[in-house]
Amino acid sequence: MMSSIMSDKSKVTLAAFSWKMMYFGAMHFQDSFNYDVERVRRCGVHYITPDCQVIPFCAYNGGPEYRAKIEKKFSVPLDVWKANNKKGAAELEAALEVPEDQKAD
Repeated sequence: MMSSIMSDKSKVTLAAFSWKMMYFGAMHFQDSFNYDVERVRRCGVHYITPDCQVIPFCAYNGGPEYRAKIEKKFSVPLDVWKANNKKGAAELEAALEVPEDQKAD
């Protein structure tokens, strides 16, 4: 798979590569019962919200529960977003490259 993207740097080849790859990551699980502030301070992966808050991954899904608050504040139904951002939606649709063997009939 790696040799295909090194020899043919087309968008189609990159799309096929990304559809066949899977990322595995592991982090210490934290919730309200085992929340560790020191671990959050050392967290190296962060979320950045639309209002430019930087929230450590370790805190986003556990502890104070940032996820629900952020999603409630910034979520917009997809059809509403597409209606309000026609140019951006068209650009994203044009940029989407689905490998032939992954397309639905």
